[in-house]
Amino acid sequence: FCVPIFVMLSGALLIGKRDSLITFFKKRLSRILIPFIFWAAISTIYSFIYLKHSIDIDNAIAIFSGHGGTMGVTFWFIWMIIIVYIGIFIINKVLEYGNSKIDGFDGKFIPVLALMSAIYIGMFQFRLLPAIFYDSLLMYYLSFVSYAIIGHFLVNANYLESFVKTDYLVIIFTVLSAILYINYICSYVVPTSILNNHFTYLGYLNIHILMISVSIFLMIKFMSYTEISKKIEKSKYGDSIVLLSQYSYGIYLSHYLVLFNLKRFIMNY
Repeated sequence: FCVPIFVMLSGALLIGKRDSLITFFKKRLSRILIPFIFWAAISTIYSFIYLKHSIDIDNAIAIFSGHGGTMGVTFWFIWMIIIVYIGIFIINKVLEYGNSKIDGFDGKFIPVLALMSAIYIGMFQFRLLPAIFYDSLLMYYLSFVSYAIIGHFLVNANYLESFVKTDYLVIIFTVLSAILYINYICSYVVPTSILNNHFTYLGYLNIHILMISVSIFLMIKFMSYTEISKKIEKSKYGDSIVLLSQYSYGIYLSHYLVLFNLKRFIMNY
């Protein structure tokens, strides 16, 4: 659920913004690309010195592109999120145009788009789409826009709060999240990994992963409305969470270097 929830948060925060093309991307691409270029360069140098023992241009390109089997295996995410930002910008322009013509256009358009996004994820999972959706990285990355739309819908939809108290909703979605995730681990990850003799997990564009992601997203949403959450937010713990969050992107970009070296060390034993 990690990547889907990140994209859902991006949709929740960015869909509906009325920025120009330059403003929209200037705010985001500089924050994404500069740290990415730095850590991709570090990963490339590491690969040259410790793995390839020579300068390998093809390997450098593969790392920057986020190819599996390289030190840049996690960098696919950067290119995906850039494509998602382009998709979000286009949706914002559609909403801007629609709202100028029809009152409350976004309130009607987003729920339909969210439903279509959920259906799309199901169609992708069961390979009901044309081959280009599975053969093209661009189309795969673009598919994550569906999670951005769903995130925006969920953060603005207030249907459940009208019928059930927030505290009960936190309990309901906490329990549901646990059940869905434990079921995923026990019914898929463990038996499939044993069968294949290596760690196996479902792809992100999967109904089961969508259900887990939506459940956890709503759990956190409703937790944020509680008095306990508001007290934590105003306390020193809230400040610590904000401080950590400022470094989370850099941690993501560098964490594989740490894990890779830990793995090399542990394998000796």
